[in-house]
Amino acid sequence: MFDPNAQSEHDDEIELNEAEVWLEELENIAGSPVDADPEYIELRTQLTAYVDGHQTDIENLKELVKRVQRYLKQQNLENE
Repeated sequence: MFDPNAQSEHDDEIELNEAEVWLEELENIAGSPVDADPEYIELRTQLTAYVDGHQTDIENLKELVKRVQRYLKQQNLENE
């Protein structure tokens, strides 16, 4: 019997695993000057909340991942 909730839980698990990956990406660029950047601090704090299980809203996580991707792209361009 098909359980639609089972698929949803699986999707949520994938999203939360993605939070760990993006947190690692942010941690890879840690150091001066990004450590003092308020946006970096905010993104890292929010991702950490998902990884630690304090935050579980998947829709917000999807938006957060998009913000992290834009931030990393911007940092990459600035460092070239």
